[in-house]
Amino acid sequence: MTASEDAALHAVFDDVLAFGRDASEGSSLHRIYATFGVTYFFDRLFAQYARTFDSLP
Repeated sequence: MTASEDAALHAVFDDVLAFGRDASEGSSLHRIYATFGVTYFFDRLFAQYARTFDSLP
């Protein structure tokens, strides 16, 4: 998961979830996506994981 559109960075991975398209590197919009978007994504992912596996014996 990244806010970067750098093709060299994406080439290292099989799949890339990119968000914040058209936000130029270093712009305030890019910094917002990079700072808060990634945190929000992983917060939601953890919440779903906890809901799914919290009820296991």
